Amino acid sequence: MFIEDEKSIVDLYKIYLEKHGYEFYSTYDIDEAKSILKTKNIDAIVLDIIIRKKEAGGMINVVAEQGYTFLEKIRKEESLKNIPIIMFSNLNTDQDRAKAKKLGASDYIFKGNAKPQDLINAINRVI
Repeated sequence: MFIEDEKSIVDLYKIYLEKHGYEFYSTYDIDEAKSILKTKNIDAIVLDIIIRKKEAGGMINVVAEQGYTFLEKIRKEESLKNIPIIMFSNLNTDQDRAKAKKLGASDYIFKGNAKPQDLINAINRVI
């Protein structure tokens, strides 16, 4: 499952992953991701860190770090905690990588210079 709020990135990786035989589910919404996890057999999650969040009053928080929160919750849920999660983000500091690892990320890819094959390789490493 691909959790990402940039449509152009989702579209690119959907084509590439399906071409390489992967079943592809995607969402830009954390709540929808939880629903997908309950209804589909997911082998791995590719998760952005910065995911837009609708706040009270309809405001959109475009810098919400929902990916970390989602990762932390999944790792605490017995039925989901063993699903590999690859962080896929434009954040590329040692602190970001360390936080993701501490919260239970299986791998971390910097979007800025990633090629589709890099993600395929990471998925193959963790599943």
